[in-house]
Amino acid sequence: MNALSELYLIAEEESIRVVNFRIANSKTKGICINFDNDHYDILIDYNKVPTYSEEKCVLAHELGHYCTGVESPIIAQTFRDMLTIGRQEYRANKWAFERLIPVAELHIAINRGYVDIWELADYFDVPDEFMRKALDYYENKRGGVL
Repeated sequence: MNALSELYLIAEEESIRVVNFRIANSKTKGICINFDNDHYDILIDYNKVPTYSEEKCVLAHELGHYCTGVESPIIAQTFRDMLTIGRQEYRANKWAFERLIPVAELHIAINRGYVDIWELADYFDVPDEFMRKALDYYENKRGGVL
């Protein structure tokens, strides 16, 4: 089973619908929404997610919102809201990084000679930017485990 199908399996097991949905915001590719504390949907604008690796990262991030107990923030009204959103995004990214690029597997890849961003991104089948953010998380946010 590949990583993307595993993510869809998590969504299915948690009764989360993953729906193709056009999102007007030009930067937003996915949203996790909680409906009346009853059920969750993950909306993905597949027109903005042209590759397997991008789809995997978007779905992992949105599942990260679900698994860490916070839905995707849509609009920040105040500075306090923006701080909360930053924390929610950090938790969702952390979940996605640890799911798609486990630190033990990252060490293995580095020991095998994969050291450039693009090499590691290819190894883990994620976009370069996602890999860059994951490395930043592991190096700076998790106490320099690299």
